Amino acid sequence: MSHLDGLDRHTAPARRLGEALRALQQQSGMTLRDLERRALVSDSSLSRYFRGSTVPPWTVVRDICRAMDTDPADFRALWEAADRTQNRPQPGPAAAAEPAAGAERAAVPGPAVQGRTGPPEPRPAPDEAPAEPPSRPPERPERPPASGRRRWTAAGFLAGLAAGVAGTLLLNAAPAPDPARVFRNKAAETCLDDSVEGLRSWPCNGLHYQEWELRLGGPGPGELRNRATGACLDNSGTAPRARSCNGSTHQDWTVTSRDDGTVQLRNLATGTCLEAGPAALAARTCDGSDRQRWT
Repeated sequence: MSHLDGLDRHTAPARRLGEALRALQQQSGMTLRDLERRALVSDSSLSRYFRGSTVPPWTVVRDICRAMDTDPADFRALWEAADRTQNRPQPGPAAAAEPAAGAERAAVPGPAVQGRTGPPEPRPAPDEAPAEPPSRPPERPERPPASGRRRWTAAGFLAGLAAGVAGTLLLNAAPAPDPARVFRNKAAETCLDDSVEGLRSWPCNGLHYQEWELRLGGPGPGELRNRATGACLDNSGTAPRARSCNGSTHQDWTVTSRDDGTVQLRNLATGTCLEAGPAALAARTCDGSDRQRWT
């Protein structure tokens, strides 16, 4: 049976390629860490390829297939179809306009250098001087150039103004995200994970799928963004999930420190806390239990 059987033919080419590679990885029994080591491809890149958000170069597809003892030729047609959908850079209008401008400049004739022919034009007689223009009020005398002290004062003012504007821009810019951190549940001893399988509580493995950045838009709650997938922790459905970041309050979380060194993740929209339940993640009424405590 081919690895390509059962895929929807109407799926976008990049998505079809990603689903085929993911199916191959699942059938091989290899973990993502095993594939990362054998194919020399980072786990975050593998996630983008499997989701179909990025089309890998053919050499990468070849290495992934060979790492799982599969003939890359089975995936060549899928890769070519996906690669054709990629946007190619177009030459800018300025580059195309330069030759035309140069040609136009070349077509403009220069001044003639030929000597005059025929007798020279007669010079005006001394008594035929041109009439003087009508009198006009004397012009205002030119202002003397500013002294060195005044020039430096103006330059200092402009430099100070530029520094003030730059400082204002820096103060108004969005704050940088906190360093990525791992959230390990105190009760289950598993980590908050968002991989190709979706959001889950999974054994801690040190991969980027379990690293989260707290991005604050100002004082108060902020969004938790996964470092590998770029998705945000969301509580708009029946259970917590990872979705594309959209700035909604369902993706705003308050990280509250507890006395024992753990933290509590409370959603701004629902007021519930993230909990690692016996079977899956959940958002429940905050009760301070170990299932709602993360290190």
